[in-house]
Amino acid sequence: MHKFPQVIGVIDCTHIRIQFPCQDIGEQYRNRKGYFSFNVQVVCNSNLEITDNVARWPGSVHDSTIFDNSSVLAKLENNEFGDCYILGDGGYPCS
Repeated sequence: MHKFPQVIGVIDCTHIRIQFPCQDIGEQYRNRKGYFSFNVQVVCNSNLEITDNVARWPGSVHDSTIFDNSSVLAKLENNEFGDCYILGDGGYPCS
């Protein structure tokens, strides 16, 4: 669409604020900005359609960890999308 051949989407994470979860696991949900959150990964295509969403990781987890454990990475590695790319920011490995 914007002269990025073979790009099927863009990827990023965002923090969704939550209330303090519970005493035992609460600190896992404190993100680098100091509040409690889920770190949610989303892949979006050029039609602004969400093609993948992962909303299960605590706020302290880095974007690259979520990606490393996602079905999107597995599908890319297994060439299920064909010869293509997903664009991400510096929080993601170049692979």
